[in-house]
Amino acid sequence: MRIKVHPEVIRLIAVLAALEVEGVTRAVSRMPLSHDPKRAARLRVEGGRLELELHLAFRYGEDLLAVARQAQQAVQRAVENLVGAEVASVDIVVEDIDFLAPGSMIAPGSMKAPGSMKAPGSMIAPGRAI
Repeated sequence: MRIKVHPEVIRLIAVLAALEVEGVTRAVSRMPLSHDPKRAARLRVEGGRLELELHLAFRYGEDLLAVARQAQQAVQRAVENLVGAEVASVDIVVEDIDFLAPGSMIAPGSMKAPGSMKAPGSMIAPGRAI
């Protein structure tokens, strides 16, 4: 008997783990016009080990290197614990910076919270694809 975990599930686990890290604001899709959070992650299997690359946006003012390292660790832990596969690497690509008013979820110059710009049911803001 075998149990297979679909690559899209692994990519989704990786993105969700990264989004739990303080300072990571959203996943940024690599596909134009896609609001699918799985499109913010790449997955390769090399010698039975997983290699992941995530495209993320960070909150302005955060220590990007420290937050990216925390995201790497969170992704590795989540994927290894939930899937049972060894993670060889987690690469983080800083795609964007989100400017938020201090102590609030409201973007400066806007009456809308950043989340209100997201497509329904999405973790990726429209127009943010590369």
